[in-house]
Amino acid sequence: MNQSAIRLRNILCCGAAIITFIHTKFLMLLRGALTIMDNVKTAEFALRGASGINCLFSDIEVGGIRFRCVNGVLVGRFEVVNEDPEVMAKLLAIALSLVSGCGFETCCVGVDSCMVVNVPISASVTVGLGQAPEQMTGMPTMYMPTTIQVSVGKAINLDKEILDEAVKLMDKLKDALQSSDPNKRRVVDGLLRIVKWWVSGSLDEDPLDRFLKFFVAFELLASLMKHEEKSKKGKNKDHEEESGGSWVETFCKKYGLTCKFEGMRVNEVRNLIMHEPGEDRDQAEEVARKHADEFGQEVLKAIRRIISEELGVDMG
Repeated sequence: MNQSAIRLRNILCCGAAIITFIHTKFLMLLRGALTIMDNVKTAEFALRGASGINCLFSDIEVGGIRFRCVNGVLVGRFEVVNEDPEVMAKLLAIALSLVSGCGFETCCVGVDSCMVVNVPISASVTVGLGQAPEQMTGMPTMYMPTTIQVSVGKAINLDKEILDEAVKLMDKLKDALQSSDPNKRRVVDGLLRIVKWWVSGSLDEDPLDRFLKFFVAFELLASLMKHEEKSKKGKNKDHEEESGGSWVETFCKKYGLTCKFEGMRVNEVRNLIMHEPGEDRDQAEEVARKHADEFGQEVLKAIRRIISEELGVDMG
């Protein structure tokens, strides 16, 4: 075989090898793409507030989530890859609560679709799987079982700016929960639990129950921050357990909070309600009902400040 023939054979062999390699790589990429496509799901969730939600937009996309308002609830639609859509929806509810100053919770989360009922204000409707009530319009034929209840009151207005801030905060919270620093994960997890108590208070219709739930959030927050302070500085005489209600004064002073209403510290109000039947309890309940929302805003102020410090975000 002459040199030209040998060179031609080598070129053809190399070309065949290159084509085989490219074909193999292409098949691998195609399989990977198909696997990803199989794992991509469209999820939908609905968030409710205490008094209904009014979107100051018709239909917008923020951070990969498509938002719209339907019958007084906020509906979001997004794609997920190997993730639990319920986790994302709950984190967004927490973030939106912190940004807006109003409590939000998930009504339902579903893959592909989430049932949203046309519920009149101050009504509650429960729909079972596969049912389609008369007030349902323009929705798919299968629905998630859920109950949506909206209380009487002024609707919460949401605009794109609020949603943008909430989505950014949600991403920060998600990153913090996946941090390699176990202490950061522990602190953020504790803060999220505290926010859930605050949200539960914000959504409660009874002002006395609101006050008590806000107090749980307040006490947990003070405990979390005291633990962090001790872990950083070490346990010594200056950081030993304080007696009585002085911890309330110390915490409130540090974070610039109003924690005394009509001459009574919030912990005194709570203790009288829980442990002292009689006139003193009646007086404490009256104070709690009158100042529940004020106290809730003070607790929210502290939560926002601490989350800002922990996540490095500006929450005003």
